Amino acid sequence: SETMRPMKPFIEAGLPVLSVAYRNDPGQPRDPSGYYRFGFTEWEDLEGAVRYAKDHGAAGVTLFGMSTGGAIAVSFMEESELASEVKGLGFDSPNLDFGAAISQEASERTLPGLGLPIPKSLVGAAKAIAELRYDIEFDDLDYISEAGELEVPMLVLHGIADKTIPVQVTRRLAETAGPNLRVVEFSEAGHVRSWNVDPARYEQEISRFISTATG
Repeated sequence: SETMRPMKPFIEAGLPVLSVAYRNDPGQPRDPSGYYRFGFTEWEDLEGAVRYAKDHGAAGVTLFGMSTGGAIAVSFMEESELASEVKGLGFDSPNLDFGAAISQEASERTLPGLGLPIPKSLVGAAKAIAELRYDIEFDDLDYISEAGELEVPMLVLHGIADKTIPVQVTRRLAETAGPNLRVVEFSEAGHVRSWNVDPARYEQEISRFISTATG
């Protein structure tokens, strides 16, 4: 239902819209690992949606990824043979560095019973254990450099008060990407809540992005 926030500008532009569910979503098949893979495998589900669009007459697609949907979109651009069909990439609070998201979550918590901040060394040890337990590499879930190399028009909307995916992730992307990237920050907006803070500006930015991507 969260994908309804950015839908209006696409519909007003006369574009058909698909809201894409992926593995481990409610009612969807589980990943063979049983875990979320933060784009590492879910890109295949996005590929299925793009193939569906192509089979039903789409001459190209514009992707809009929210939170981990951003990681899935960039992973798709890396891995899929259909990546050339993408005319533009939009993001809302994109989870382009899962390791940064873990560190952000840790910074919001304290040691049980002590009320002290969690030491960075302990966070690092927890990440190392997670890599072994869940068979992941946090470096493989850092999509910033890959996103920065993409040449299609890109838009990132991100709330400065995001306590799930720090806005610094988007700012790092801005340092590596070319002039095809536009970053718009929303003061006081939390995770995937920029529309709630200023819906008119949010929709205007998406309309501008659509015009660039499809024009």
